Amino acid sequence: MATINARQLRYVLFAGLIAQFAVGIGLYAFAYSILNGYTKETATLNAKASISDTNVNNLRNLQDYLLKNKGQIERTKQLTPSIATYQDEVISRINTYAAQSNMRITSYNFTTPGATTGSSTGGAAAPAAAAAASAPPAGLKVAMVNFTIGKDKDKVVTYSDLLGFLQRIERSPIRMQVSNVAISSSNDPNNKEAIPLSSLSLEVYVQ
Repeated sequence: MATINARQLRYVLFAGLIAQFAVGIGLYAFAYSILNGYTKETATLNAKASISDTNVNNLRNLQDYLLKNKGQIERTKQLTPSIATYQDEVISRINTYAAQSNMRITSYNFTTPGATTGSSTGGAAAPAAAAAASAPPAGLKVAMVNFTIGKDKDKVVTYSDLLGFLQRIERSPIRMQVSNVAISSSNDPNNKEAIPLSSLSLEVYVQ
């Protein structure tokens, strides 16, 4: 039977300790990698959950703002009509103001933002606008509207009528302003205030 001496026994025990130590290190590294992976995954999930909560809170705040400011938003829409609907709204309001001012509109010509030609309705085409559109507020565009003014049936259009017409335009809930007025002096010897056909150009702010 083979025997080992004390020195050999120490070597065997030392080798066993080294093997156990190596196994322990391996198990620790494996466990650490698993725990580290769990930690990273948990941190990622927490970050996503935090972002989701923030988005939900932002949406709720936006919804509350829209509900609280519904009236103001509706008024803003009236002030700045869309490109798709502004022509009908402008024609309706201008015709109303003209009727209130003892006159009528004989033709319209619209030049939408970015367009090179306008579309006319009514009689002869109105002259092109002489004044360029001013810079609009941020987020809005300027559409040009040219129209020709004529008298309502046999009524005489006077400078006072034209002034009242311009004031109604300036007070309109739609954001528009007069950019050019073309009129000539009276050719009626019996009425120096009477004016012949004239044309106007408007700048209309649209969304």
